[in-house]
Amino acid sequence: MCKQELGQLNEHFANFASRGLRIVAVSVDNREDTDRMQQQFPQLILLADPERKMTDAFQAMHKGAGPGHSDVAAPTTVLLDKTGHVQWYFRPDRVIERLTPDQLLTAVQPHLSAGR
Repeated sequence: MCKQELGQLNEHFANFASRGLRIVAVSVDNREDTDRMQQQFPQLILLADPERKMTDAFQAMHKGAGPGHSDVAAPTTVLLDKTGHVQWYFRPDRVIERLTPDQLLTAVQPHLSAGR
């Protein structure tokens, strides 16, 4: 998980919560590492996915983009509605790209308005 990105999301928690949004971050890290990270970002929900089941379901592995051409989890943002259906999806072309909290709020706002 990107500590800087999680910190930014945690700092903007009130902005997301006021729109009825909850931030859930999924990491391919093991459970122990994810639990330690959860303590640093209590406003967020962090899930461990070391077997990459959710990561694979969202096709969020970036093949060959890691050190030595290893596969790495790509930063992927998914907006789900209350029933679990995907309303919006963002995956950058480069694994180092991330949406800022303001960019994320701007991108999902039309989908929130349509659902009301």
